[in-house]
Amino acid sequence: AAMVEPAKIVLALKATLNPKQQREAEVYLDSMKKIIAFCPTLLDIVMWPEVDIPVRQAGAVYLKNTINRFWRERAQPEEPGEPLQFSLHEQDKARIRASLVQAMLLAPEPLRQQLKVCVTVAAQSDFPGRWSEELPAQLAAALSADIEDQVPGALSALHALLKVFQYAKPDRRVPLESAMATLLPLLHRRLLLAVAGGFPLAQQQCLAAKAFHAYTCTSLPPALEADRGLVMQWTEALGSLLRAAPPPDCPQSDDHPWWRARKWAARSLLNWLERFGSRDTLCKRDPSFGDWYVRTAAGPVLQLALEWLDRFARREFVPQRLLHQLLNYLRAGLAYAHLWRLLKPHMRQLLAAVCFPLLCFTDDDAELWDADPVEYLRVRRHEGDWEDVPAGADLAAEELLHEACAKRRHVLDWCVAFCTDAVNATSAEADSNDAAARQRDGALRILGSLADLLVSRPAYAAGVESFMTSLALPMAASPRPFLRARACCLLRQFAEARGAAFEPATLSGMADAVRLRLLDEPELPVKMEAALALEALIDHQPGADAVLQPHAAPIIGQLLDAMRRTVSEELNTVLCKVFLRHAKHIGPLATSIVQQLGDAFTRLHGEDADTAGLDDAVEEDRMLLAMGLLDTLADVTDAVRRSDARLLSQLEPLLINIVKFIFDANLAEFHEQAAALAHRLVRRRTLSPTVWQLLSIIGAYIARDGDFVDTFVEFVATLHCLVTASSDGSGGDLLAEASRPAQLLAICERILGEDTSCEEAQEGAARLLETALLQFPGRLDQGFVQRALTAAAKRMELQAASASAQSAAASIASEDVALACLRVCLAGLLHWPELALSLLPAEQLVASYERLHRRLVCLHDRRLCVLAFCSLLSLRPDLAKPLLPALLRLFSGLRASYRLKARLEADGDCSDGDSSDGEGESEEAGDSSRVAAAAVAAPQRELDSDEDEAFEDQSAAEADQTDAGLGDAIGNGVGDQVDDGQDSADPNGLDNLDDLVRPPFSTRLERPLDAADALRLDEFLAVSRTVPAVCPPDALAALDAEAASCLNYVLAEAESRQRQAAANSASLP
Repeated sequence: AAMVEPAKIVLALKATLNPKQQREAEVYLDSMKKIIAFCPTLLDIVMWPEVDIPVRQAGAVYLKNTINRFWRERAQPEEPGEPLQFSLHEQDKARIRASLVQAMLLAPEPLRQQLKVCVTVAAQSDFPGRWSEELPAQLAAALSADIEDQVPGALSALHALLKVFQYAKPDRRVPLESAMATLLPLLHRRLLLAVAGGFPLAQQQCLAAKAFHAYTCTSLPPALEADRGLVMQWTEALGSLLRAAPPPDCPQSDDHPWWRARKWAARSLLNWLERFGSRDTLCKRDPSFGDWYVRTAAGPVLQLALEWLDRFARREFVPQRLLHQLLNYLRAGLAYAHLWRLLKPHMRQLLAAVCFPLLCFTDDDAELWDADPVEYLRVRRHEGDWEDVPAGADLAAEELLHEACAKRRHVLDWCVAFCTDAVNATSAEADSNDAAARQRDGALRILGSLADLLVSRPAYAAGVESFMTSLALPMAASPRPFLRARACCLLRQFAEARGAAFEPATLSGMADAVRLRLLDEPELPVKMEAALALEALIDHQPGADAVLQPHAAPIIGQLLDAMRRTVSEELNTVLCKVFLRHAKHIGPLATSIVQQLGDAFTRLHGEDADTAGLDDAVEEDRMLLAMGLLDTLADVTDAVRRSDARLLSQLEPLLINIVKFIFDANLAEFHEQAAALAHRLVRRRTLSPTVWQLLSIIGAYIARDGDFVDTFVEFVATLHCLVTASSDGSGGDLLAEASRPAQLLAICERILGEDTSCEEAQEGAARLLETALLQFPGRLDQGFVQRALTAAAKRMELQAASASAQSAAASIASEDVALACLRVCLAGLLHWPELALSLLPAEQLVASYERLHRRLVCLHDRRLCVLAFCSLLSLRPDLAKPLLPALLRLFSGLRASYRLKARLEADGDCSDGDSSDGEGESEEAGDSSRVAAAAVAAPQRELDSDEDEAFEDQSAAEADQTDAGLGDAIGNGVGDQVDDGQDSADPNGLDNLDDLVRPPFSTRLERPLDAADALRLDEFLAVSRTVPAVCPPDALAALDAEAASCLNYVLAEAESRQRQAAANSASLP
């Protein structure tokens, strides 16, 4: 057995730092991870001070990844022969649990962050549990010891534990509360000592504040709710962090621990006011707690917030993240009269000295605008991870002013007066004086953020029109780019304000201003704001359409260019709205638009796309934009199809190329969108040769790719539409070219021959084969039929063999696959009986039917079984004895299904369609005429399971009384969605894709049946002709009363249908 040798592990870790040796070293480490004692040894190496820090850090990273992957117990496979799932041995886990906290105490900061993840993963699995007593004891000992160098590690380990339960429900937090009874006083002590230690202990202050926030951010701990004195102690402790003035040598950086400690303290106090104040009724057991907290604890905190904001007003450094929390605290306090009385005297000063400077265009904005306009848009629009939302205090200032104006009297008047004065004071100098222009921008930003209030208040609503014409519209032509952007922002905010209405001339001016900024604007941020203003006009001001319509085409061109430069999903949404709104007028340009959208997509993911060095946020934006581009292509395709179906033929090569590009570039994450595009091209009765290329594209991908099952599931609806395409189109049907059936067969054979757990894929492949066999009776090459039947029979045999070893849910899924394969065999038996019997033993078919007959519940399945069995009996009369009861059992359900169908049709609740079982109700007076009408109408179609099954669920519930052997009904089937360029009932096209691929979807014949075909495929006539020919009279006489009654019903119905057919023929000219 391999032994763990620490020296070799150290050498391997060191080798991972060398690019030339990295791969070999990783292979060695991977080979060691399953050996007992490897992970504990790795932890020991991380703790060895004599090893270089980079090597120890490499060991910490490898340990973190290993624990993250293999600490949790993993489910072992149920099937014999499958490899066992590896997880760390309990012996190793015990050693790691015993040493992990101690390792964090001794580790330097870079290593501590990796070990912290290990604590979190271990606590998720083993606390409560194997670590319930040991971990709290280790943390308590570490926090009690007065060893300053080890306190950060102890606080980090405690924070890792608290993060595990940060969002847990109260009942799951019970073990944590037991541990915190000891740890919370120690945490409080550590926070007070860190505050007393001042600036040198800033890191401990930050860690303690973060740990308390994680403990209380979503749930009010019972210990704190029951002890209000303890609440005040914590409020005072956190307040002491905010009360301390920054030392002179404190760096002016948001990321310094001293400032981060204040941010976390403010965030915790804000969270307490928002979640546990008197307005909250969800997080407390004592309703009086919130009112007490607001009146007792919140006031002093608000005073501290005002002191920090006063520092900012005096131009002292205050980090943006801290400002964000402090302004949000004031905003939360607006809801309470007690706190408003404290805040109201300072409101004007807050507006003028705090909020207004935050909302003006700054030097940092100008520098970023010039250096990287795209990054400026990301930063100013605050796009990023939700954990990092407090990046800018300007949003908090906007929200504070808006909520104060909305909730408190006179504040709106103060804001409007202040902004009006600022705008008037800068009106003459805004174009020439940069400071005046920036003040003008800040004042207008405040007014824009209050647009909904100004429009809704009668005192100001009358002046909105004048404001737009005299100020906003002229500013759209300002020589200063940021003022042009502000003008577009104002147009957007007032256009989308609820209840905003403008005179036609004003609305025309707004639309013209937006158009000019889109078409003639060189600055990307201005163009972005103009695009968003355009979206607001489209959504909320329909009167602007007439102005924008003649310029829709160049506008779309500019949107495409801006989208390429910004990688913005928002612009993609605007482009889609513009096209859909003006599709009738710019339809001829659809080819160019689709081409540009396709080019934009390929640039994002082509071989020359530069993705190296992109951070996660940018990469996520690229992914969202790519998906948005494909969705827009689908919407454009729909719009063209509705307005000019002939134009769609020009788009087909472009869309097919995009689908092919996705497959060639192996972009599996976009297969769903590619399937949506493909499905929009095939949802027609007639297809062109270009569209038929989809079959070869899909087939080639499935043939070469190892992970093709999910792709097949996405495209099975597309393949179904290809199989059922009409021969009238220029591309013909499936049989128009000899290669098409072969390609379809190769796809289905690979799916059915694959050992996969995806029964949905196997069922879909079998249904495609069934559809092809029923769609082209007698026309398919016998080689195709032979291979199709062989593949279906083999899969059915494998499913039957594995069914006994499966769980109940897996057994049902396996039966679905076997049932679909049985339908393939029955379809082959119906139209190629001699060939089918040469490949499939008749006894095996009968046995499969007996095993699965409980699942044959819909009208299509029963009709297929009846006709196939009649075909079988014509060749094998010796099977009459076992098959006759099966036929009559099928007709017991068919009789009830037809009765229910006739009843629903008479009530106007159902169109022509399939039905599953109906209730075996007794004949009533008047029922016979409806049954006869249904019986005459029913055979006028060939086997068609796409008939509307709207009442299948309703009738299936009645099945048990009619046929105890048929079991529960399976879900509804849906026919293939075919249209002729008209609006579809499903505007999204693929919203019901899951329904489409569920059973039973089979064939829809485009050709009407003549009378001879209808009679030939009538199940009643087939039985009436076959049974007497193969059954001796004594066998018929031996039937029980129920079976004899059913047989008489069949014979009578067949005679009635023959007479009706003769009468119909006689009436023809």
